[in-house]
Amino acid sequence: MPRGLDGYFIKYGITQSDLQIIESTCNVNEIVPEWMEEEILVPYQARKNEGKTIDANATYRIIRDALNKL
Repeated sequence: MPRGLDGYFIKYGITQSDLQIIESTCNVNEIVPEWMEEEILVPYQARKNEGKTIDANATYRIIRDALNKL
């Protein structure tokens, strides 16, 4: 990833473990990881701001929805 984890945490509040899931998904699917900011991190942050639970299942759903857009 071109940015450090701290930058993503400060901007989106995403944990290192969730970011690792996203990075792995990008690598496995041969996706340029820069798209993840708009397609994954923005929905992640929106869900968090709504007070909804951010667990592994929620993270996987966000990733799945982003991948379905490709």
